[in-house]
Amino acid sequence: MTVDELHTKMEAEFKAVRAEIKAESGKLEQRITVEGINVRQHFDVVAEHFKEYTKVLADGSVRNTERLDEHQKRITALERRGS
Repeated sequence: MTVDELHTKMEAEFKAVRAEIKAESGKLEQRITVEGINVRQHFDVVAEHFKEYTKVLADGSVRNTERLDEHQKRITALERRGS
C-alpha cells in the first residue's frame, strides 16, 4: 500500500468516524432534551409539595403565636388580680 492509498483510506475512515459522531451527538441531544423535560416536571411537583408544606408550617406558626398571645393575656389578667 502506498502512502497516497493509505492517506485516502485514512481520510475515508475519518469521514466515517465524523459521520458516526455526528449521528450519535444528535441522539445524545435528544436524550438530554427529554431528560431536561423530565427533570423540570419532577422539580415542579417537588416545588408544589414544598409550597404546600411551607404553608402548613406557616399556618401552624401563626396559630402558635395566637395561642401564646392568648396565654399572655390570661397571665397578665391573673397577675392583675393577684396584685
